[in-house]
Amino acid sequence: MTDDFIVRWATYVRENPTKWKKQHTRFINAIFEKHYAWKERMLALPNGKEKLAKLYGIKNKEILDKM
Repeated sequence: MTDDFIVRWATYVRENPTKWKKQHTRFINAIFEKHYAWKERMLALPNGKEKLAKLYGIKNKEILDKM
C-alpha cells in the first residue's frame, strides 16, 4: 500500500510540476499548525510543561522555562 502511494505521488509530481508544490506546502503547514495547537493544549494542562519536557526528553531547566 505504501509503495503504491509513493509511485502515485511521484507520478503526480512528474505530471504536474507546478500544482504539487502548493498542495504539498498546504499539507506541511497543516502539520505544523496541528502540532502548535496540540502543544498549546498540552501547556494549558496541569503540569503541562513537565509533560512536554518528558515527551521531548528535555532535561535543561532553561529550555523548559522558555516553553
